[in-house]
Amino acid sequence: MPSFRTLTLFSAMLLALVVSGLSAPTPARALSEQQELVEQAALTVKKFRSDPSMSAINYLIENARAVLVYPSVIKGGLIFGGEGGNGVLMSHSKDGKWLGPAFYTMGQASWGLQIGIENTEIIFVFMNDKGLNRLLTSQFKIGGDLSVAAGPAGAGFEASSQNTLQDVYYYARSKGLFGGITIEGGVVAINDGWNEAYYGRPVKPVDILIKGTVFKADAASLRKALASK
Repeated sequence: MPSFRTLTLFSAMLLALVVSGLSAPTPARALSEQQELVEQAALTVKKFRSDPSMSAINYLIENARAVLVYPSVIKGGLIFGGEGGNGVLMSHSKDGKWLGPAFYTMGQASWGLQIGIENTEIIFVFMNDKGLNRLLTSQFKIGGDLSVAAGPAGAGFEASSQNTLQDVYYYARSKGLFGGITIEGGVVAINDGWNEAYYGRPVKPVDILIKGTVFKADAASLRKALASK
């Protein structure tokens, strides 16, 4: 039979383990899939806006009605067959505030793609209410009744008349290179499940992007990236 001293020592060790467990630092809360995508989108915006060869994107974003960011679109084979990616949409209110994010998917298309490219970052810049209103529908095909063009690269775009010609401009970068894809025919759809998960209740893009009845401070990094001059 264990002695009284042995039991006392054992009890003391057990108590020490319990106390140390209670006082140990709590691991940092893992980011949700939605928040991780928001952070990735903020990084994509920063990278595109800071590239001197793509300076025109800054003018377009500052004058945009909405910006849709896909930090990672994965191809299937040599084209974007049944593959796609998740993206975040931010609307630009008339008083200059960025509302959102709302979550969207993209896929179901056959897009031209450079051979060997597996992962592409894409930013769509919607220049008017017509484009934003199409984003509020359940899904739409890129192109269709919206005029779409690859975004201009260099400075001086703001002084030209081109900025009134297109509803949507897009920028794409694959493995550090811009361009290399055609996006007409891609299908953009609302991701209701991710919107509900992020905001904690069922919400529609119109509530997030137009009415502004739901708000998440967690998207501050993306708002800042879009608002930066």
